[in-house]
Amino acid sequence: MIQCPRCSASCPDESNYCEECGAALRQPASAVAIEEVTKVVSADPADLLSCPNCGIKLEAGTEFCPDCGIAPTYPDNFQIADWPDLVALCDRGIGHPKNEDAVIVKRKDSRSFLALSDGVSHSQRPELAAHRATSAAAAAFMESSYRLPKDLLREAVARAQAAVAEIPADPNLLEDPPCATLILALVSPNEIAVAWLGDSRAYFLTSECARLLTRDHSILVRLVNEAHVTASEALLLPGSHALTRAIGGGVAPEEPDIAIYPVTEPGLLLLCSDGLWNYVPESTTLYGVVRSHTLIPPPESDSLLPLAEALVKYACAQGGADNISVALTRIAPSNDQSPTTNQTIREAPSSS
Repeated sequence: MIQCPRCSASCPDESNYCEECGAALRQPASAVAIEEVTKVVSADPADLLSCPNCGIKLEAGTEFCPDCGIAPTYPDNFQIADWPDLVALCDRGIGHPKNEDAVIVKRKDSRSFLALSDGVSHSQRPELAAHRATSAAAAAFMESSYRLPKDLLREAVARAQAAVAEIPADPNLLEDPPCATLILALVSPNEIAVAWLGDSRAYFLTSECARLLTRDHSILVRLVNEAHVTASEALLLPGSHALTRAIGGGVAPEEPDIAIYPVTEPGLLLLCSDGLWNYVPESTTLYGVVRSHTLIPPPESDSLLPLAEALVKYACAQGGADNISVALTRIAPSNDQSPTTNQTIREAPSSS
C-alpha cells in the first residue's frame, strides 16, 4: 500500500492518485497499470462507473480516479433491472444540473433489498454521499442477509453513515459537509421492513389504494401538523424541504426510524426520492398515476421496468425540477409463512 502525502490515506500500490483527496502519488501509470486497476474493482456491473477522462471502471462511491485523479461524474440516468420484479431507475430530471441520487437493489435467497439516497444539493459532493451510502448499505445486506430485519437495517444504516462521514470535507467552503437522505427496505414474501432518515419515501400499493409507509423528517411534516395545511400547500411554502434528520452533514449519526409491516395481500413496494413525490404528494394522486399505467399488482410475467420508466417520465412532464429515483418490487404473500409483527399496513402517521 502507498500512503498519500496529503491526507495519509492508504492507497493500493497501483494507484497514481489518492482516491480520497485526489493528490498525485506518482507519475501517470502505463497501460498495463490501468489494466491492473480494472481487474481489482467489483465485478457487479450495477456497482461500476467509468472515469470520464481515462475510461477505466470505478467502484460506486469512488471520489477520485486512482489512475488520473479526476473526480468521476455520475451518469445522468441509469437503470438496474436484473430481475423482472425488482428494478430501479435514476434520472437527472430536466431542471437539475447533475444527478445527485443513487439507488441499488439486491436479492439473496427469499429476501430483496432496496436502497435509495438523495444527495443534499447544498452540501459538498452530494452525489458521492448518495452513492457511498447506498453501496455501504447494500454491502451490509449481502454479508448478513439472514439477520433479523431491525438488526440488519440498523447495521446497514450505520455502515452508510460511516461511509458518508469518511468523505473529506473542506471547512473553507460555504457548503455543509457531504449529506444525503437514505431509505432502505428489506422485503420478504410476507413482510416489509423499512428504515429511513430524511424525506425519501416508501409506499405500498394494492389493487385498492396507495399507503405511505414512512414519515418525512422535514419541515414539511411540521407545517402540515402545526399549520394545518395540506402537503400540496406546504410544498409551496419557503423552506418546506429542509430536513430535520439525514446522514452526514458533519453532525453525529442520528437514529433512523424503522417500521415493520406484515403483507397479507399482493401489491407493489415503491421507494422514491422527492423528485417524484413532489408531483404526487398525496397518496391518492400517486395511486391514480400508477393505476393509469398498469394493473396493481402487475401480472407476474410483466417486468416492472416500464412502470419505473413511466413514473420518471411523469415527473419530467410535470417539470422535472429535481433528480428522480424509483425502486420497485412486486410482493406476493405466501400462505405458509407468518409475519414477525402484528402491525398492519396503513398510512404512516403524519406527526412525530
